[in-house]
Amino acid sequence: MAGQDITKRLQPGQSQPVQVGGDFIFLKFADRPIVVIINGGESSGSRVIMEAGDKYRPGAFQSFEIENTDNDNPAQLVMTVGRGDYNRQIVQGEIKSVISLRKADGTLVDDSRAWIEKAVVFRPDTMGVGITRGDLSLTVPFSSTRTGEWNQGKGDSAITYNNYNDFWLLTKSGSVQKMGDSMPSVQKNGKTVTWGNPWWNESAGTYQTWATDSGSGQQWLFDITFRQSNQSPTVSERWELNFGDHPVSVGAIVDHTVALPDGRLVFMGRGSVHRMYVVSAAGNVLANRQYDSYGMTGYNGELIVNDQHGNTLYQFDTSDLSTVDSFAIERNGVTGNLRVAAQFGDVIVAPLVSIVANKFHVIEPKTMINNPVELKENSSGCFFGIIQADIDQFERNPAEVTANGDGTYSGAVIAWLLKAHLGYLPENYLDAVYGIEITTTDIQKKTGSVSFARANITDYFTVANGAVVRVLADASIYEG
Repeated sequence: MAGQDITKRLQPGQSQPVQVGGDFIFLKFADRPIVVIINGGESSGSRVIMEAGDKYRPGAFQSFEIENTDNDNPAQLVMTVGRGDYNRQIVQGEIKSVISLRKADGTLVDDSRAWIEKAVVFRPDTMGVGITRGDLSLTVPFSSTRTGEWNQGKGDSAITYNNYNDFWLLTKSGSVQKMGDSMPSVQKNGKTVTWGNPWWNESAGTYQTWATDSGSGQQWLFDITFRQSNQSPTVSERWELNFGDHPVSVGAIVDHTVALPDGRLVFMGRGSVHRMYVVSAAGNVLANRQYDSYGMTGYNGELIVNDQHGNTLYQFDTSDLSTVDSFAIERNGVTGNLRVAAQFGDVIVAPLVSIVANKFHVIEPKTMINNPVELKENSSGCFFGIIQADIDQFERNPAEVTANGDGTYSGAVIAWLLKAHLGYLPENYLDAVYGIEITTTDIQKKTGSVSFARANITDYFTVANGAVVRVLADASIYEG
């Protein structure tokens, strides 16, 4: 082969003759397409467009002409021209490396990996819902056990109606003020009905109360507009509630009423059998269960009730009144029957009922529902854990991990995280996992594009409270 390299620079749209003959033209480099026009020989006048890497064999020629196809930019090029042949392999364009993931059975799938990240929080079985005496520890200016039954007032307040026909309001500042008295007598079915404790209904925009016919078990709902003390409050009837298919003997009083944000009401009916009820804004009974509570409130939209003595708080489902969770109360030396009363901002107030007086105490919010807490094991070592994206996703005493006694927990951490994230644990989940990172123990384990199942990695790791756990998983994790 005989040939020579020719370097040219063409101005935008410029043509230029090349006085070199041969039988091939190889375009080694060109930063844009060029036109080649052959002069002489059997291909004389032939016109082709060439790009870098093209080789043109027109047969013998005496000379040729080159032309820049770009009218806006110059062209830089290098050509080899000669006789015989010239071979050079050039790959044009971009080379892309496509990563595939290898499963346990050896099959390859497209890369769809993404990190799933959760924070880890442990809670003790004894929740440590602490009771403090705080600013709301006060003695109300009257003496009656009936005054222990308080409901949510408007905003950060609690309200009660005692057996002296007085309405009293407890404010966030700790003061107790009289709102109204001398509740008018109302008759239904020829009988004088008995008033129950009032509550603030945010949905209706008014205070409300029940009136009860203890003989028939029928309830009537009334709006209340308070006047100044020592004057009768204005009372207007809203609707009559008949239990229909759910007859109940509720005794003389319906108390502990909570108005839910959507207008439904939850209340406790006291009689030979104490029951809780959920009713619609139209008065239809939606759910009921046998239960005796000494107080309840709508804490951040959740229904929180306590047991008869105030030793345990419960979260009830507002649709069917089933128990969602329970939280033991640490008394911290406070004795007596505690009754959940109302939410005051981020805390719950609970009156301590006694024959002589009512003293209010604050239930600390940091260990209530939907709030992360510090790790705290009780004397028996019981605990439950949360792996959280949303704080309320947790499993009590998760089977996947066990306490080590030093504040750390070991076990199938990946399974625990995935179950919290998905709501279930996929079968063969390790065949969709390729890495794990745990901040508190500085654990990092990755298997590249090979699944943990393929690499025979066991799901056994150690976490501590406050850890951030990240698991690298492919899209098949969401396929069950």
